[in-house]
This record gives sequence, structure tokens and C-alpha cells, in this order.
Amino acid sequence: PTSLPRSRWNSACVTCNELNSKLDTQVWLDSDGDIRCQWVFDTDDIAVSPAVAEAAVSRVLNGLQEVKKAFGR
Repeated sequence: PTSLPRSRWNSACVTCNELNSKLDTQVWLDSDGDIRCQWVFDTDDIAVSPAVAEAAVSRVLNGLQEVKKAFGR
């Protein structure tokens, strides 16, 4: 949880939008001021190999690293 103060929400949303343009990951600020990061992929009717699952987790972790850099954490 980041619990950004309300006074920083506008600039945080701008940063989130910039990250969304740069990354193939969704970054947003929730109603508590916490920064969230996710990557969604459709697994309907397909088998997910361990390599694909690992790539998905790695993608989110890389996104989180970019978020941490952008927010100086």
C-alpha cells in the first residue's frame, strides 16, 4: 500500500497515465490512494504453460519496478 495523500492524487494520476502509455500493464490509483498494477490475459479455452505463467508474473513485477521508480519508492 502506498496511501498517497489526497494532495498528491492529481500528479499521481498523471504519472499513472504516463506509465500506462509506456508499459503494457495497467497502473491506477485506487480509492484509498494506493497504486495498483496488473496485467490481464485471456486464458479461456487454452492451456497455460509454466513458461507463460512465469512470463505473466515477470511482466507484472517489471511493471511494479517501473511504478516504484516513477514514484520514487
